[in-house]
Amino acid sequence: MNRARERRRLDEFVRAHADKFDLATVVALMSAIESDAGPRIDFSMLDGALRLVRSRSARFTDPAMLPRLVLLVAMPPEQPVMDDDVAERYLEEVNALMGFHGVVSLDNSSSRPAALYVNTGETYDPTVLYDVANGTFTVISWGAWLEWAENKRRPRLHFG
Repeated sequence: MNRARERRRLDEFVRAHADKFDLATVVALMSAIESDAGPRIDFSMLDGALRLVRSRSARFTDPAMLPRLVLLVAMPPEQPVMDDDVAERYLEEVNALMGFHGVVSLDNSSSRPAALYVNTGETYDPTVLYDVANGTFTVISWGAWLEWAENKRRPRLHFG
């Protein structure tokens, strides 16, 4: 997606969700895409960031960090991520801003976990999850992701 189209899409997104953004977040989002060399906004993750901050388990360590959290979630590391350590550091940063309960892995029978996610303390509250097999991030509850993974006939998953 080129930068001009990305700017238009972000503008449309912010207008559609204006009641959910404060001015600092809007300015930070718009500034993030002004440079052609800047990071790309993942619009599905941006929408997920809104679900995350409105969730019942959201408890910010510092509410002034909301713009930083939205930017962090909307601009994850370039995907697919080939290094699980990069993914885990990203999730730990999200966890620190949200004040949740750490990063947890869903393990399978292989040497790598099936997924890593930020533990909200609630099975079906939205969280940021890293799907190891695909190398991608998404905002979804870990319970819903687990049901999806089991329906896809992946190896049986368990907590690690």
